[in-house]
Amino acid sequence: MKAVSALALSAALLLGLASCARKPAGGGESGDELPSNLIRVMTFNIMQSSGEPEGHEWASVRKGPCIAMFKDVAPDIVCIQEARKLQCSDLYSALPEYSQIKHPLDNIESNGGQRNLILYKSSKFELLSWDKFWFSEDGTASGPRWGDAATTQRLTVFARLRHKPTGSEFWVYDAHFFDKCNYGTTPPHCVSMCLESIDAQAGPDGTVFLCGGFGLRPGDAVMRPLFNSLGHAATEAPESDGAPAVTYNALGENQGAALDHIFFRGSEPLSYKVADSPSAYGTRWISDHYPVYADFLL
Repeated sequence: MKAVSALALSAALLLGLASCARKPAGGGESGDELPSNLIRVMTFNIMQSSGEPEGHEWASVRKGPCIAMFKDVAPDIVCIQEARKLQCSDLYSALPEYSQIKHPLDNIESNGGQRNLILYKSSKFELLSWDKFWFSEDGTASGPRWGDAATTQRLTVFARLRHKPTGSEFWVYDAHFFDKCNYGTTPPHCVSMCLESIDAQAGPDGTVFLCGGFGLRPGDAVMRPLFNSLGHAATEAPESDGAPAVTYNALGENQGAALDHIFFRGSEPLSYKVADSPSAYGTRWISDHYPVYADFLL
């Protein structure tokens, strides 16, 4: 009994330290000393800078507030979906502390279309390798796809990083699924391809973060293999906004849903937050999705 109580007390004290050091409500780092193995992981569908609804344009309305959000929350690693070439360039200029890993959805670098983009703090992480696959039958950009998704492309970019302070190595996956609403039976293929890649790259015991826009709610049956294989930050973090918390806000056109997720393995989640403050960054909607982030101990 004493051993259990001591363990619980130790965990509580550690959680309290991390919460004070990195404000779960969205603030940047305080003056408190951080545990060397604490990292903050974010996923964010940034909404592409082309064809946005009036009043939500990237260059004139959303760019500044998005950059302010990144500086405020201060994530260590960010998995971004729907970032067009212009947006990647803008983020590179405004956030020089982050290195970028990215690949175009159409597999044509000269085009300005969407990319999956991973940002990571160069001071904290070393890039060891990276790769990508498309959600197609053979994993390539030109490979055949399933059903209603036959004319649409979706991509996953993944990277192996080393945490410089501790030497820990881990994998980060930035995935953008075909959503169930528009693509029917396609999402199970996305789930199985991610799990197969994780198994091939990280093995059964490697530390992994799988982040992205899944287009699926936590209770959707399609998600069960992910929950069976990995932890879910919103569900398992002791300090959490909760798995049902809305992440897709639809620019206020409907009630939205929890469609963006952070899965993990081989680390300890401390907190999970949806950055949904209505006016913190200068505009009500910095995207049609809210950024979500979680603090972990490697």
